[in-house]
Amino acid sequence: MIPRPKNESNATTARPRPRGDLLPARDTSAALPGDQGAEQVVIGSLVLAADEWIDRVAEVLPDSAAMTDMHARAVYAAMLALHAEGQPIDGATVVSRLRATGYTAVTDAYDYLAAAAESVPSPDHVMAYADAVRSLWERREAISALHSATQGLMAGATVASVTTTAMAALGRLAPPEKNEKEWPVMDDAAAYHGVAGDLVHLIDPHTEADPAATLLQFLIAFGSAAGRNAYFRIGASVHYLNLFGCLIGATNAGRKGTSLEGALLPVKMADPEWADNCQAGGLSSGEGLIHAVRDARREGDDVIDEGVADKRLLVIETELAAPIQRMGRESNTLSAIIRQAWDCGRLRTMTKGAPVRATDAHISIIAHVTPDELRRLLTASDQTNGFANRFLWCSVRRSKYLPFGGRIDEVLLAPIIDRLRDALTFATMPREIVMDSDAAEAWIVEYRRLTADSPGVAGAMTARGAPIVRRLACVYACLDSSGKVTLRHLRAALALWDYCSASVRYVFGDAGAKNESADDRELASVAAMIREAGGSMSLVEIRAKRRKYRPAGEAEGLGERMIAAGLAQWDEAPDGEGRPVRRLRILDGGTAVSVSKPAKIEEITSFSTSTTIPQPQNTAVPPDYDGPPLASIEAEAAAEIARQRDISL
Repeated sequence: MIPRPKNESNATTARPRPRGDLLPARDTSAALPGDQGAEQVVIGSLVLAADEWIDRVAEVLPDSAAMTDMHARAVYAAMLALHAEGQPIDGATVVSRLRATGYTAVTDAYDYLAAAAESVPSPDHVMAYADAVRSLWERREAISALHSATQGLMAGATVASVTTTAMAALGRLAPPEKNEKEWPVMDDAAAYHGVAGDLVHLIDPHTEADPAATLLQFLIAFGSAAGRNAYFRIGASVHYLNLFGCLIGATNAGRKGTSLEGALLPVKMADPEWADNCQAGGLSSGEGLIHAVRDARREGDDVIDEGVADKRLLVIETELAAPIQRMGRESNTLSAIIRQAWDCGRLRTMTKGAPVRATDAHISIIAHVTPDELRRLLTASDQTNGFANRFLWCSVRRSKYLPFGGRIDEVLLAPIIDRLRDALTFATMPREIVMDSDAAEAWIVEYRRLTADSPGVAGAMTARGAPIVRRLACVYACLDSSGKVTLRHLRAALALWDYCSASVRYVFGDAGAKNESADDRELASVAAMIREAGGSMSLVEIRAKRRKYRPAGEAEGLGERMIAAGLAQWDEAPDGEGRPVRRLRILDGGTAVSVSKPAKIEEITSFSTSTTIPQPQNTAVPPDYDGPPLASIEAEAAAEIARQRDISL
């Protein structure tokens, strides 16, 4: 409800007009083209959903002169000013801004806003109306420019001066730069499979939430409730069903909170114990996260802390911006512990006074963030050190408008709950989930695609696609109570992954290319600094030289970026007291023979009956090389990769 301005007479105020009724022109000539109905819908759409549309509308209509109606022009000018200042846009803030600027017809403008909001069939169509307003604005400006030119020529002005004036007037009407980014598209037929798909289809008509948001959060919740039981293998490492996901959407308009309620409800009903004991809100520190799933502590025969028996934990962080900011603090261990939680169930801190540890922890995360917060707060280190690429980033928006809400029929929900209980019974039994032959054949192709190098921010944030897809596929399989990942399960997982990968590109746009150029300059500067210091530096030395790398994890993230760029490699050498210290060594010319991390090899999957490890290609051998034969070194390195956890990912 838009608040009516106080202390102003309403005696001459017209009542809000019915939906679709066009307000009469108040200050424009009938000879000039205009569509005040379209203007009204644009204004009304921004009143209802400014967070979603103001950026795109402002690109098409950058000036309030585009409006012909007096109130539309004043209201839109106020909206543009509020947007430029980063202020919220709604009926109250617009009326307040009009009053502050001395607008004399605030009460009439209030009625205009109310009528405009009523005239909107759906804000999703606002760009079509904005384009119509733009087209008529261009025609009016062209007519005015040509009329002025004619009057000038008749008054004796030179052709050159008239032409210059006319071109200047028309220059501001250059077509706006089009936003080439398109909203990510989900392969609905593949992604909405089995119990998960049936649940989303049942809930969707009764909620304004994005179906993608409901799907992702439901899959994460199921994987959390399944616990550390069903698993699959990648080489020597074991992966369970815990997933991290983050919804990216505008405040309020993204309907992130609404989607969470619908996604968690069926899992809560299927497993009340999990609902009561295995959820927590907020991410503060690594120690706090471990404490939520901590082991029992004893001193001699005395139990100091009984610990937590159920190690399943779903962390729900509806404001991810705050933890991201905390992770930048020098002593905060949250980023490192979150990465450990995704990798394995063994968590610990090295605090001398009160060390905390957890074994067999099964931590899943659901987070929410706005696009602006994500772009502004996620540091280069977070993008590249493995924190970001352990998450599924999912763009979400309001799917529909339900003024009176919706109501899910519990009778229709009951069969899904029964199927979900059966699936949880299956998934909570320790068992290995393997791929059938059709899925294995498809995975060989998809694995190459998922592990291909991709530059920039988007590439860094989606670099862990292969194991995430495998986890998703196993979740889909367990929802079907299947001990094998079939082609349907794999395709469902790939569809959701592709949507999330596209979401990253949508949010960051071409920031990857821009950041990559800046990153190149930064890495070159650091490389020069290390060369001046003798060719290698420890993390402590780097942090001492460059203040920006002092927050925890920044220096290590820098090292990983330099290694990925082929500029450096890790060496380990003893310090003055004989303790091993990692040092970042600059490679001459950017390349060198190194067996510490050879070329990526194909994943050793659980369905293989025999394993052949491809040998990396020999690199050029320096003339003065007198070490052991490279063939034997490469064979040893390839064998070591097979024993290391996730080394190729």
